Amino acid sequence: MATKAAATTTLLEAVALPSSTKARVKTRVDVCEFGFTGFEDDDVPRLVDCGLSTANKISSKSLKHLSLTDCGFDSVNSVCIYTPSLVSLCLDDLCETTPTLDSMPSLVKAFVRITEECADVCAKLLDPEILDCICQLCNSSENTDGSGSSVVLRGLSQAKSVVLISEPDQIIFRSYLRWCPIFNNLKALFLNDYWCTPDFNALVCILEHSPVLEKLTLELFCEGPKYKIEMKGSLNLMELSAKISEHLNIVEVKCQDVDERVLKVLKFLSTINICKLTYNFPGASI
Repeated sequence: MATKAAATTTLLEAVALPSSTKARVKTRVDVCEFGFTGFEDDDVPRLVDCGLSTANKISSKSLKHLSLTDCGFDSVNSVCIYTPSLVSLCLDDLCETTPTLDSMPSLVKAFVRITEECADVCAKLLDPEILDCICQLCNSSENTDGSGSSVVLRGLSQAKSVVLISEPDQIIFRSYLRWCPIFNNLKALFLNDYWCTPDFNALVCILEHSPVLEKLTLELFCEGPKYKIEMKGSLNLMELSAKISEHLNIVEVKCQDVDERVLKVLKFLSTINICKLTYNFPGASI
């Protein structure tokens, strides 16, 4: 069946997407509202390096899978993604403002990577002398309930498996934690070192909001996708913190070297009773 990307309002340039899970699209789309129609359940529309700066909404009531990589959005207004039937979502290296995610009750897997291309910034971080910030992200802004920000975590809150990666200087995930939802279905969580620097408040927050979490993976200070050392541990249920999931039975730490930064993370993990971390090569343990 032929598949199409269609705009429900003004459309200056349409995009035809082939019916294939490996479909990749690279184009500029000038629409007010961008929608997907005619996709099979196994189809994964993959938009790569697309210009979506004039779109204010991406919507489909039936779409099951969606992947956006290196796509450019508006530099001021956040695009709303309305896909209530979505099962898997990938948002990778998006440019300008981060999209707002509407409720996704059927979501199973989600991958979100925030890079230096993200334009969501806090003025106070750039200039500490600024007293009144209008970024809608920091504690000094007038946004007190999260309604004015592009809340990603809330849209991911029903997922069973989530990957959250960010460059260290980005504020997005930390700002979302002001209104951190409960991840009632989350079983597997993958985080990078962003969640462990400069302190562990972000890591603790998301763990406390994941009551049925079974597996936690931390990839620390790795250049690229490869790591040299893998450590595995588990919770000491006899001394379990009341705020950490009692179902957490697998903790993985991946890194290139066990340096002072990694040792600091391991020490912190021991304070929340994650212990018996062992290397993936024989003869060494912490």
